[in-house]
Amino acid sequence: MLATTSSTISMVISTTVFYSRSTQLKSLLAELEQLQIHPTLIFMSPPKHDNWLRKFLIFSLIINMMFFPFMEEPIYMSIYYSLPGIINFFDHLFLSHILDHISHKFDSINRDVKHRINLVGFLKVFADQDELNMNIKRVQSLTHLRYDLVDLTVRIYRHFEMTTVAAMVSWFGYVNDTIYYIIYVVTNDINRNNLIFYGNNVVFLMFSFCWLVFILRMFTRTQDKVEVKSGGQIDQVVVKMGEFLNSFDVRSYVFIDFNLILQMAVNGVEFVTDMVQNVGKKDVIENKKVQSDEKQQVEKQRLYAPTANIFTKTMSAFASAPVFFIYLYKLTGIVQFSTNNTPFSKFLARLWCLPLYAYFIYVTVAYSMISRNILGIFKYVDKMAGYTSGLTMLVSIFMFYRRSDELKSLLTKLDSIEIYLVGNNGRYSRRDNWVRVGLIGTIVIYILTFPFVHMNYNSSFYYFIPPIVASLNHLFLKDILNCIWDKFELINQHFQRQINSVDLFVIFPLTKAEKVRTLKEDEITFNIQRIQELSHAHYNLVLLTTRITALFDITTIMSMMMWFGCVIDTIYYIMYVTNNDIEDDVVVVYAANMIYLMFCFYWLFFMVGMFSTTQKKANKTATYVHDIWNKYALKNEVDRRVRHLQLISVRLLNTRLQITAKDFFNLDWTFCHMVLNLLIISKIFALLPIRRRKNSEKFTPCVYSLIYNVVLAITSFFGFLYLTENNNYDDENTISEASGWLDLYMGTIIQTTGILLNCLNAKKIVVFFNKIDRIDRQFDLLSKHVDYQELYNFVNLAIGVVLVELCIIFVPEYFLIVENETVLYLLCSYCPILTTGIVKVQFAVFVFLIFQRFCYAEVVLEETERLLGGTTLSTFLTKTAKNHVTATVDVVHEIQNELYNLCDLTNRLYGCQNFLMVLSTFSVCITQFYFCYSEGLQLQSGFALAYFSMQWAVLQLLEVFSLTYLCESVHLKMDGTKHIINRLLFKSKDQKLNVVLKTFSMHEMHRDVRFSCGLFSFDFGMIQMLCGMISSYLIIMIQLDIARSETGVNQITDT
Repeated sequence: MLATTSSTISMVISTTVFYSRSTQLKSLLAELEQLQIHPTLIFMSPPKHDNWLRKFLIFSLIINMMFFPFMEEPIYMSIYYSLPGIINFFDHLFLSHILDHISHKFDSINRDVKHRINLVGFLKVFADQDELNMNIKRVQSLTHLRYDLVDLTVRIYRHFEMTTVAAMVSWFGYVNDTIYYIIYVVTNDINRNNLIFYGNNVVFLMFSFCWLVFILRMFTRTQDKVEVKSGGQIDQVVVKMGEFLNSFDVRSYVFIDFNLILQMAVNGVEFVTDMVQNVGKKDVIENKKVQSDEKQQVEKQRLYAPTANIFTKTMSAFASAPVFFIYLYKLTGIVQFSTNNTPFSKFLARLWCLPLYAYFIYVTVAYSMISRNILGIFKYVDKMAGYTSGLTMLVSIFMFYRRSDELKSLLTKLDSIEIYLVGNNGRYSRRDNWVRVGLIGTIVIYILTFPFVHMNYNSSFYYFIPPIVASLNHLFLKDILNCIWDKFELINQHFQRQINSVDLFVIFPLTKAEKVRTLKEDEITFNIQRIQELSHAHYNLVLLTTRITALFDITTIMSMMMWFGCVIDTIYYIMYVTNNDIEDDVVVVYAANMIYLMFCFYWLFFMVGMFSTTQKKANKTATYVHDIWNKYALKNEVDRRVRHLQLISVRLLNTRLQITAKDFFNLDWTFCHMVLNLLIISKIFALLPIRRRKNSEKFTPCVYSLIYNVVLAITSFFGFLYLTENNNYDDENTISEASGWLDLYMGTIIQTTGILLNCLNAKKIVVFFNKIDRIDRQFDLLSKHVDYQELYNFVNLAIGVVLVELCIIFVPEYFLIVENETVLYLLCSYCPILTTGIVKVQFAVFVFLIFQRFCYAEVVLEETERLLGGTTLSTFLTKTAKNHVTATVDVVHEIQNELYNLCDLTNRLYGCQNFLMVLSTFSVCITQFYFCYSEGLQLQSGFALAYFSMQWAVLQLLEVFSLTYLCESVHLKMDGTKHIINRLLFKSKDQKLNVVLKTFSMHEMHRDVRFSCGLFSFDFGMIQMLCGMISSYLIIMIQLDIARSETGVNQITDT
């Protein structure tokens, strides 16, 4: 019924949008046709990227419609169910043709830029200044054409947004309805024509999933042409423009604001400026002479990174891998290539893995049909997990064989990238040995439990071999990424040395100023050239990293599917053993399954950690280039050479590394929220163990508060356990009661953990308040005094809300539920509600302090903008006024830097607590909503109890929403500050102020700080994720309850 309603609503929405967008879409397509990239280029027909997928979709749609006359339902009913999906599919088919045409225009831009690159060698032989200027202007015109094309693409897609959302809603309803219908027919043994029934539904599911892939590929390919590619691949336009500009002498042409043009073209802002300044021929000749001398100095000072010879003679990717693991990779088939190119060596490298594969095929055939002694729905879950593991193993075997030669060539190219650094010790550290020890340790411990579990050895290995191979595959990838980390680290260390280098006037104070100035000019030239070389090496490293990780995409996706199935199966098995009182050794069963879960989560965290660390090290380089630019800008040493750093920074910004699994999900810490929603944990306790000194206005940690917190944590935890064990309660054995007890116990455990976390973070809390005090003093220098009355009112309101929430929850439950419990038991049970509210108030106060300072900084910048007005500083303002504005901007810039650091500090202080708080809200909402279903809808205890339970869950959601809204307000203030700085930059003509504003603008442009807890950000996307998780789990619990009720009725009927 729900699927039918959603499809009908989707049909109505699509019909309305089709009618309303017709005229505007026609005009946009006419504008698209008017965009001519280059009339002199040879016309090439647009590439047909997805012709095979389109034909396959249409073919499967026709086959599905051919089943209509043979179905039991009337033909008009089948058409009624399928018509909305067919119309939405053809809508996306129409959009794909438009996007193909747009992609063709982006390809034309790339070909034009490539054509300019090929002309560089010819122009250097027959140098013509007019030809060079014409090429530069052509690059500028291509940039503006690209902006127009991006703008048109966004405007065209906006007319397809509503239909896409409606199509995805109906798609989700269709797929769930079809899957549930198949399960219903199978479990209830309904007599149907099996061939027609299964054929129709399987073809429909195949069409649905291919349609989804078609949509993703369509949008992804267009985004790859427009902006930075997902997965760390490179924007072809920016890279080719960078190659074109780098082909000329960087000292001959100065590209002043090239980075602003590219950034504003992407952000939708048009900005026109002169791009080229010519330099005299004398300067060009001198610079070329200096360049030749620098190359000789570089060759003399070059020190290459060492090459490891542990595994291969040409690959340093295995420098940190022990020999044992290298042979383990060979035995499992992960590595199937040899260093020698002889046919016998290649053939022998393929044979190492045959014994393991043959054994796995044997146990798959022999034991895949045997399941554990489980009844009911858990039997199907167990079988599905086993089939998923087998499928993952087969896919991995195929991918290991297929990627072998390409991986070997990529590793050889990786080893050929040699980064030099004077003074580097050149040693690879055997890092992360604890990762290997922990992984192998959990595997060995789990295997040691096999003799004690009543299960066949071969059957146990059938379940366990695929996770072992998948985890070792990621461990092998980590060894490769270790080598990449070393190379990125060498690049970053070189940039750090330039940032921390001492000025030559300080080193040679007694030398003549003219000689020191000459040496300094040579040093700047040499440093810019080395930065240029290292930026190219960085680009090659990012490209190689993307290509290497792409070879592991399929195995990673299959491994995560298997991981999810194994974790669900293990948790369900523990629940089944607990609920049915299996007579096996309960301690061994629990221990074996808990070790297996520990292995799974350990594998997940180290896999996500290695991808996240790689991205962090690669993307840190752009920040160092900005710091080098700031170093020269603060010393007023910006010239034609230093301005070239802007181009380098743009290239690094547009080649940021982003690793994905075939664009299905990002491989960083944001991925964990997709799988960690299995955990249900509750509340956290927190105090503020700091005090204010009497003689000064600084905060310090309070030793007495720390001792009190530790004692309180221990006594409250063990006291709660004692009171719970000695309290008498009726055991009704319901899911709602079990969830309530889980929430209660976990709330006490997390409360105890929270106290200890606050004790450990006491010094960081002190640092936060001291920095806030220092920022307030800087505002005093700007004659902008901070009003603490707003903070006072905010804190009082927040504490009042927490106390009201406690009363709303405690009073109804005390009169409706509480019977014979003691006062201490009630105190320990309801204390986590209060302490969790204190945590939320503390986090909200920290965010509010940061938000308030961002508001004051914005007000100061707005006053500065009003001071400029519509005039220029150099014409109408006095020298004192210009110095005042420049000093004000400098102070605000420093305040902004401190506020961004405070945002990071707040994330570190409350990241873990916020994560537990969100999961606690998730647990409370599921528990209370299910309790309302079981008590309210079934009218077992009246409507009042269900109502008071519902309001607790609603209050929790409102608190999370309030914190999210506060965090989003801070982010909006950050964006507002960026816009004000850009307006100041356009209005000011003063050279000194422009340097300060450009530095400020570059910092703000490349900083996007959000409040997060590592796994997800505190934004409205997190609210959407939380609501979706609550709905999904609530439906699952209700379905399990219905299935259990039907099982009980069937047993009574049989009796």
